[in-house]
Order: sequence, then structure tokens, then C-alpha cells
Amino acid sequence: MVFDLGLSLDGNSLQRLPPNATKEQQTAVINDILDRLNNLLKSQVFSDGTNKRMIIGYQKDGWGAGKDFGIKVSIEGVDVTEATDSQLLMKYDLQTFFYYDPDTGDCIGQVGLLPNGRNGEAWAKDGEDVNDAFGV
Repeated sequence: MVFDLGLSLDGNSLQRLPPNATKEQQTAVINDILDRLNNLLKSQVFSDGTNKRMIIGYQKDGWGAGKDFGIKVSIEGVDVTEATDSQLLMKYDLQTFFYYDPDTGDCIGQVGLLPNGRNGEAWAKDGEDVNDAFGV
């Protein structure tokens, strides 16, 4: 008789464990489970009870092409994992903080690496988008 410890995790099925498994075999199976769970836990998502509103960690291209890690917070009523930039309150791609106007979706502030390639901060005038000053 062989016990199957559960459902498939990332990386195919779990190792099978016989009832008379040695301590080393048991430890290897438990470590395998922990390794797979840790690989699945690449990000943390927070909900307001209705929508996912904040993500910290990994999302493939979630902060632009090739930018897979960061922090984002969406406006009310929008799933942060599906939100466009204009539907965010803020995002941080590990180089730049971007702040958005919740009413217009305009980028009203940037702190960090700016579109001109220099570090600093830039804030838009009322009714404008900070990227306009950089021709973006």
C-alpha cells in the first residue's frame, strides 16, 4: 500500500510515500512539498472583500514589458491583477513609484527613475499627466 499525500502542485504530482517510509524519505517528501508551496507563493494579493485591490510580488509583465515584480494598488471596483495603469492609484516597479489621479487615471507623480533616464521626482500640474513633460 502506498499513500498519495495530495493533489498535484506546480511541478507535477507529489512524491508517493509508502506507509513504512524511513524518516529520511518522509523528510524528503515534506521538504518537496514546502519547496513547491514556496515557489507558488511568489506574490501576496489583498482584497477589499469584493475585488483584489493590492498586489505585492510577482505578476508576469505586471509593471510593463519585462517588469515582473513590484507593488500595485487599484482604484475601487477594479481587480488589480487586471487593471490598466489608468485604473491604479499607485504602482512601484522597483525603480520608480508612479502615482495616479483616481478620477482621470493620469500619472500625476513619479519618484525614482524618470522617463529622461535620470533619478528624481516629477509632479504634474493640475489636469496634466507627468509624462507630458517628458514627451511620453
